[in-house]
Amino acid sequence: MKINSVSAYGVYKQAARKPEAEGSFAAALEAAGRKKHTDRISISSQGARQLEADRLTRAVMDEMQKPSDPGKLERISSAVKDGSYYIPTGELADALMQRWIGM
Repeated sequence: MKINSVSAYGVYKQAARKPEAEGSFAAALEAAGRKKHTDRISISSQGARQLEADRLTRAVMDEMQKPSDPGKLERISSAVKDGSYYIPTGELADALMQRWIGM
């Protein structure tokens, strides 16, 4: 973002000329805003994708930091050890897509 320092200095000088007037700086800023171009912010598509990736990363990290049920962990651990633990990968993928991407 480019900030025009010359314009900002002009607003300051205009406000400094009338220090006795109440709110002169605010009035000068308001007047300058009507006369001059205003700053604009735009987010590129790459920035929007990065923002979405950051949001998903935060969601995953928050989910990972939630405390787990010790009983559930023990049941899963014993099922893995005896070979009876089954992961329905299709259902898992669908649940992940639904939860984090909203598909």
